[in-house]
Amino acid sequence: MKKEIIIIDDDPIYSLVVSKMIHKLEPNTPIHFSTNGLDAIQKLENMSFFRNHILLLLDINMEHQDGWYFLDSMQTKGYQLIPNIHTFIITSSTDTSDIKKIEKYSWIKKYLHKPIYIKDVMEFLSVTE
Repeated sequence: MKKEIIIIDDDPIYSLVVSKMIHKLEPNTPIHFSTNGLDAIQKLENMSFFRNHILLLLDINMEHQDGWYFLDSMQTKGYQLIPNIHTFIITSSTDTSDIKKIEKYSWIKKYLHKPIYIKDVMEFLSVTE
């Protein structure tokens, strides 16, 4: 099964850096970009009936329809139950209330603080192997 990635972050420089790291390891993996939770949910809905593994790299703090909006939308639609969707929180937030809130989404694979490194990228790319 192939994989696709959606980077959900409103920081274009971060998105560019992460996409370069991904393409260094897996040059043929499609990467999609969203700058808010609503756009990301729409992209997810348009992905070919989830035939591929979908890795979601989600920031929590965004100006419009943030990561919480996205997670709640996923849960409402039941997308967290689809086994080939893998969600990773990658954020600069160190707010303890955010960390506690993340715990209620038991289907999140991992919570990482920015910046991320190539070893982190290798880890989330390997989740589908």
